[in-house]
Order: sequence, then structure tokens, then C-alpha cells
Amino acid sequence: MSPLSFNPTDEGYVLSGSRRLLDGQTPHRDYLSLRPVGSHLLHAHLLLWAGDRAVLWSRTLAWAQMALLAWLWLCLARWAFELKLTAWHRFGLAFVGLAAAAHTWPVRPWNALDGLLLLSAGMALSLCASRTVREAGILAMGASLVFRQSFAFPVPVALWLLGLAGDVGAWVLAATPMILYLMGLFFVEALPDGLLQMTVEGHTVSTALGVLDNLPRFLGGLVLGAAAAGLAARVASPGPALPSPAQGAAALWPCFAALILTREERHEQRIRPAGGAALLLALVVVSGGTLHYHRTHGLYLDLPASRLDRPLDGVLAGAAGIRTSQTTHDFLEDLAGNVAWVRARGKRYSVVPQVAQFWATSPQQNPLFSDWPFDGELMHPLCRLKVLAQIEALRGSVLFVVQKHDASTLAGKKVRYTRRQCAVRDRIMDLCRRVRETDYFEVYE
Repeated sequence: MSPLSFNPTDEGYVLSGSRRLLDGQTPHRDYLSLRPVGSHLLHAHLLLWAGDRAVLWSRTLAWAQMALLAWLWLCLARWAFELKLTAWHRFGLAFVGLAAAAHTWPVRPWNALDGLLLLSAGMALSLCASRTVREAGILAMGASLVFRQSFAFPVPVALWLLGLAGDVGAWVLAATPMILYLMGLFFVEALPDGLLQMTVEGHTVSTALGVLDNLPRFLGGLVLGAAAAGLAARVASPGPALPSPAQGAAALWPCFAALILTREERHEQRIRPAGGAALLLALVVVSGGTLHYHRTHGLYLDLPASRLDRPLDGVLAGAAGIRTSQTTHDFLEDLAGNVAWVRARGKRYSVVPQVAQFWATSPQQNPLFSDWPFDGELMHPLCRLKVLAQIEALRGSVLFVVQKHDASTLAGKKVRYTRRQCAVRDRIMDLCRRVRETDYFEVYE
């Protein structure tokens, strides 16, 4: 499943930040990051050993993270409802949770997935008898903030659910990772830039507060599981373009199904083991079928799997083993040709605005402040002005390879950029002279 589909819009967004760190750049000061850079650190190792299969291995890691996430939420459901489940029930429900989480989610490294996994692991560890392990769990929950700042709301809720709301020491432990992160930014003179960038995202607060309006309504014991699911879904959403509750479903399904399938007699519940097994089997079959269908017919910004017959081997560095559509293949092949044309003239290049994965493995560092300089990433005027000023300063020494089409539309009817859709693109076109044009790109000097 991991080799299927590729869209250049935000694939590689995390790995491009990892590349910046490996190049010795200081986050927020030397490059734009609207979120803390925990994910850049976590996934940087892939660029050291995965070679030309970096994209494939990064997706494999994301699958493992989602599987572990489903298992952790099953463990939390067992604790919350005091359930006794057989091994078959546990593995079956974990698979159902994985299928619910991954059936539509574009599996790739992402800060929300990393943060949600840390939060969930921390909650599970906080249930252990050992004080040292419990404290490590609280630290892990707090560390989710170093991956995505919108976890500032779920962490206090998690402490409350675990009965730690009145424990001052627990609050101190939970706050420690973010305090250390901010102190690190201060010592490398990146704190003002970091605070500006991490608070610029317009939906950071609304994402957290929006949970209150989107909690699923369930009765009795399902309230706890549904609250966790709704919370996870809202916080894990990667942005306005993907308002998907898929990841939260990893929590919801096991919580819901575990209450039905448990063999323990609780209150008026009287389900025979055979009936529970049949229901579990039905859930597994339906979930597996749904997972297969959506992972082959509902791929993120790409065509169905049967039409993904173009390999990216030799076209995009780090993407060996990935198959995509003919149009996306041609787009990336055209990009490679333009970059080779610029390099043959002894010039540096900058590619804008939607090819983040390219910078993760490019032989040259990106001379611009942002690897993904479209308007949604440059929402704050100061961030946008910094990139626009760089364009003017780099004119003459850098050739700008500029997209003609919105990359998110490559799998369907290609939509060309127009004026005022992308400020960076407009500035390049206003200041520079076009020296080359191909099917998908223009080169400006």
C-alpha cells in the first residue's frame, strides 16, 4: 500500500525540515516552521540511511506509528472501562482501529501523527505502577507539544482524565519539554522568530476550542471514548484542507467495539462468546474491505491505484519504488529537466511553490526561507515579506523554477495559477525575466 500515489503538494514537508536540520540550519531563524520541529528531529534519520527509498521508508514508519496508535487506544479503552478481552479480541480490535485510522489518511510523516502517538503513549505509561514510568509518561504527553502546538489543549484534558489535574508535579513535568524547547530557541537567538511563527497559524486556537462543538454524543461509558476520539480527530487534522476524523477513529472504534465484545458480564450485558466472536469477525472483514477500497480508490490527491503505473525511480531523488499517475510523473520529470538546465549554466536554483519533497533530497540547499512558500504557509505579513525580500536579494545569482499549475490538481483537470493566487510567484514574475518555459514550469532570471 505504501508505494501507491504521490502528490508534490505537501508530501515531504516534514522531511524537507529534517534536511534543513541536517544541514546545520537553525529552525525558525534560518527556515520557516509554523510548528515546533520535533517531527523534523524524529524523522531526520531517514535521510541518513534510506537513500533513494526515503519516501517509501517514511511511509512504512508512518504505518507502524498508526498501528501502534490503534493498539495504545485499545489499551486505554481496556483501562477506562475495566474490560477483560481475549487475545483474539485485542488483535482484532487493534486491526479495526488501524483500518479506521488509515483508510483515508494520507500515510506519511506528519507532526500531528507524531504528537498524537506521544500523547497516547504517555497516557498508557501513566497507568503503570512504577513511579518512574508514570513520570516518563507525563513527560511524553508534554512532549507532544514539541511536535504540534495545538496539543496544548489535549494535554490538560489527558491529565484530568488520568486523575492528575490536582498534581502540581504532573503539570510541571508536562510543561518541561516545551519549556526546554523555548529555552533552546532563546540560546540560538531564534526565540522571537519561533514565537512569531508558532502563533501565526490562524486555526491553532480554533482547532483546540472546536473540540467542544464536535464531541460525538454517546451514552453511558462511551462518553469517555468518544471524547478522546473527537479530541484526537480535531487536533490531528493537518489543516483546513484535510478536515478528516480518520485518526480519531483509531480511538473511537476500539472504545465502542470493546464494550460490545467483552466477555466479562457487566450490568445487563449478556453476549455469548460465540456471538462476540462473530461480531468481531464481521468488524474485521468490513474494516479490512473498507481499508483496501479506500487505499486503492480514494488515494490522497491522486488517481485510483489501477491508473498509477508510472514509477518515480530516477525522476525524483528519494522516491524510488513509488508509483504515480502519468501527469504527476511528467510534472516531476519536467522539474528535473529544468533543474538540470539551470545547473548546466552554473547557477543556483529555487523551485516554488509546492515541491517540498524535492528539497529533502536536493543536491543543493534551498536559498529561500521556506520550502513550501505558498500563501497558506506565509500567512503572517512578516514571514511573507521576508521571503519576498529574499527573492529581490537573490535576483541574478539564483534562477527561479516556477510552477505553472497548482500541484493539488495534477490528478484531475490541471488548474493553472493566476495572478494573486501566490504572492511569491507573482513577485518573481514581476521582478525577473523569463528565460525558459516548458509544459509545467517557467524559469526566471
